[in-house]
Amino acid sequence: MQEEIGAYIKRYKWEIVMCVASIGCVIALAIGIYTYDQHIRDFVNTRVQAQEQPTPEPMPTKQPAPMIIIDISGGVVRPGTYELKEGARLFEALKKAGGLSVLADRDFYARNFNASKRLTDQEKIYIPRTDEVENGTFLEAKYCMDQIPEQGAQEQSLEGSGLISVNTGSKDELDSLPGIGPATVEKIIAGRPYESLEELLQEKIVGEKTFEQIKDLISL
Repeated sequence: MQEEIGAYIKRYKWEIVMCVASIGCVIALAIGIYTYDQHIRDFVNTRVQAQEQPTPEPMPTKQPAPMIIIDISGGVVRPGTYELKEGARLFEALKKAGGLSVLADRDFYARNFNASKRLTDQEKIYIPRTDEVENGTFLEAKYCMDQIPEQGAQEQSLEGSGLISVNTGSKDELDSLPGIGPATVEKIIAGRPYESLEELLQEKIVGEKTFEQIKDLISL
C-alpha cells in the first residue's frame, strides 16, 4: 500500500505541488481580500464619524472698544486732546489731563461740573481758572453756595438785561438771535468758553455782518 502511494505521489508530484500552491494562493488571496475589506470598512467608518461630529464654532473675535476724542483745557495740569473709551466720564478725562492745576477755581468746578457726566466725541471741556472767575469771565462763579439768589431773582436779572450769554445761553436762546441758525448755534456751543465776544469773529463762527447784528444782543 505504501509503495502504491509512493508511486502515485512520484507520478503526480508536480500536479500535487501545483494543487497545494493553488490552494495556498487562494487562501492568501482570501486573507488579502478580507484584510483589504476590513481596512475599507474602518476608513469609511472613520469618515462617517468625522462628518457626524459637529464642526466647532470659531471663537468670536474681540472687537476693540469704540473710542472718542475730547479736548480739555483751562485749569488743568496737562491741557490737550485725549482719546478715551466711548462712554467715559468727566473724571476720567480730568485724570488724563493730570487733574486740576493750582490755577483752577476748585469751588467753581465743584459747583458747576458733574464728575460723573458721560462725555461725547469732539466734546470741549474748559475748567475756569481763579483769575477768570475773579475778573468776571464766568459770572455765575461769583456766587457762594450760601449766597445764590433765588431762582425768581435770577430770572428777573436776566430778563432785565435782555442779553443772551454766548457761554451759558441755551440752544433756543441762541437760535432766537438774528442771522443765527441751528448750525451756527452748534458752532457757538462747541467753541465755549469765550473770553471776549470778538472770538466769534476770530474763530470764524459768525461773519462780520451777522456779528454786527447780534453784538448788542449778546454777552459773555
